[in-house]
Amino acid sequence: MTESNSSPESMLAAFDRHRPILFSIDHLRKAPPGFVVRRMQINGRLGLVGYFEDGSPHSVTTIDVARDKVRAIRLVVNPEKLGGVPPLDRAEIVEGPR
Repeated sequence: MTESNSSPESMLAAFDRHRPILFSIDHLRKAPPGFVVRRMQINGRLGLVGYFEDGSPHSVTTIDVARDKVRAIRLVVNPEKLGGVPPLDRAEIVEGPR
């Protein structure tokens, strides 16, 4: 009989490390039809901007990482705070790995 390295504590720790990814995937599943996401510079940092089908901004998501750990995920959906986000047809998209 072999012992498994998958103790309940290690499985929970692995889930916690992947929670931001699972949250993001779940968030995108609930997106409205025609929703697109683009990588952009947000306040000098890489972020994700979600756009409605008409090209208007829906949300901005930024992730703070320190020492290879996610420290915070910020999701802004308040239309008043999205006023400075350009529409999709004027967005400066950041290229990177896919």
